[in-house]
Amino acid sequence: MHTFTIIHAIMRKTSTIRKHKEGRGKGEGANYKPWLTVRDVPSRGRKHRISGKTVDRHYSVLSDNERNVVFVAEFGMNVVQIQEQMPLLPISKTISIAESLNIPHPKFKKENVVMTTDFLITIINEQNRKEKIAISYKPSWEFSDRNIAKMQLEKSFWEQRRGGPIKWTVWSEEQINSILLHNISLLREYFDGEYLKKEPFIEALNKNESPKSSIAEVVRSISKELKITSGVGKSIFMHLLSHKVYSFDYYKTFSWTMAFDQFQFSK
Repeated sequence: MHTFTIIHAIMRKTSTIRKHKEGRGKGEGANYKPWLTVRDVPSRGRKHRISGKTVDRHYSVLSDNERNVVFVAEFGMNVVQIQEQMPLLPISKTISIAESLNIPHPKFKKENVVMTTDFLITIINEQNRKEKIAISYKPSWEFSDRNIAKMQLEKSFWEQRRGGPIKWTVWSEEQINSILLHNISLLREYFDGEYLKKEPFIEALNKNESPKSSIAEVVRSISKELKITSGVGKSIFMHLLSHKVYSFDYYKTFSWTMAFDQFQFSK
């Protein structure tokens, strides 16, 4: 959902002045503070504080859909950092843009309110340079005339940004493949942790001479060789997949019955 929707509880709980004093919407990496947090907004869906895998901080996301954007972005976009609930400041800029576009600026009790973009994501692009991309999530069924006008205002803000334009895009459910999301959600569970047998496990995988055997059979055999349980072996393999040491077609549902030759050694 777009977090610039006018929500009465936001204005009750925390003022714009207080957000400025707290440094909301400022900071880089682990020091970034979102303009809105899960405590500020009574979201229509479930809210989450999720641990980042690219940057050591927790993200405040206001719906399952926003959580899914983080999952997909972190896994597939070569992300440096994700800054969620980014305020469009100064507010005088969005007021000016709204006037130029002849559309009403978001208000609460006749007072203009600060707009936000769901995510400002910094990536390493194909030219090996840092690039910022602004992303807002909006379900396709919420593309009303009013919401489209707000999105145009938001897009114009980023295009006219002081310091240079930033590409703005809107995601909906169409941008998030359900099988891809399933695989990413599964692999995230194994991202953290240290495994003493990881290096010998990789070495054994690379020496495997049974490409058509299921990955379950291969992992079971290596686990026996390394004198660890199959459960630990499976955890190590999933950990390697989560860090893309090995990869596979993420648009096919992961299964332990997949043949070993469906996985590629990446590094």
